[in-house]
Amino acid sequence: MASGGLSLPPGESLLLLVLLCLVLLPLGFTLIQRGPLYLPAAEVGLLMLMEVVVGTLWVWWILAERPAPVALVGGGLVLGTLLAKGLYERRLERRLRV
Repeated sequence: MASGGLSLPPGESLLLLVLLCLVLLPLGFTLIQRGPLYLPAAEVGLLMLMEVVVGTLWVWWILAERPAPVALVGGGLVLGTLLAKGLYERRLERRLRV
């Protein structure tokens, strides 16, 4: 029978939980909210897709899980799109300067 009392995670997990709730999440949401003020909507959308790529890499690195081949292809597609967009815009800016 389960008790109705308060159950807390172990010490190290509790510290990580506090860090997540008081620092990382508010910082992340603030940056997501402020980003569209300074960047075009298309670029913000592509950068939001980076969360999936970076999250997959973090899990791969920290938890030693192996991502599925489809996840690697998707991540490569997102990174390739961001790279192509950046190079295209740089080329456009150079043409406008000349």
